[in-house]
Amino acid sequence: MQRVLVFLRLTSLTLLATVGLAACDTVPDVVLADSFPTGHADLTRFPKRVQGEFVASADTTRQLAVLPTAVVRRVWSVPRWIRVGEADSLRAAGVPVRLVSQQGDTVLLTVRYVDTVFALTEPARSRLRRAGGAYYLNQRVGIGQWTAHRLRLNGQTARLTQFVPDSVRTATLPDAPRPEAYAGQTRRVVRLSPAQQRAVIRDAGWWREQPFDTVYVRR
Repeated sequence: MQRVLVFLRLTSLTLLATVGLAACDTVPDVVLADSFPTGHADLTRFPKRVQGEFVASADTTRQLAVLPTAVVRRVWSVPRWIRVGEADSLRAAGVPVRLVSQQGDTVLLTVRYVDTVFALTEPARSRLRRAGGAYYLNQRVGIGQWTAHRLRLNGQTARLTQFVPDSVRTATLPDAPRPEAYAGQTRRVVRLSPAQQRAVIRDAGWWREQPFDTVYVRR
């Protein structure tokens, strides 16, 4: 029984770090029929000048890492008191932890959660493209269904956004976007013409900042 309680406490501690990011990874109601933008070459990796570690300008507990073939977010949870033995179990399980303080047999620590925003695997599942000075991170979420994040770097800062049109822009989408059921929800799948794609690239309103997708500063 005691082992079960310890497991539940460790699980709840780990969940503290994941709850905040869960909403960022949901697939939007409007997705693309193809990877974005079309007509641009697929890259095999991020250029070396782009790679690096970035920290959110407004909250240093949130970090962004641009790796050769992936983009990941790292978020430290709210500090919580647990017993030393539980902290040791977290470390043994390979969970990144940071010790804040210790009082007797209890420690105050935070847990780091790693969220993979994009991983470049194979063209059928993920595609990396560059256009208009930004990088487009495409992930397939169904047959003929793609989501896209945009990574834009300006000097020592980086901004990560996702293709999520607002209601006004959704009304201007191409003719009769078809609804498709997926995982219990209906999505609008849209196919953008080359001219519409260029407009989407120029208009920042098509790209929404998620709760933890903000301005990051290079370390």
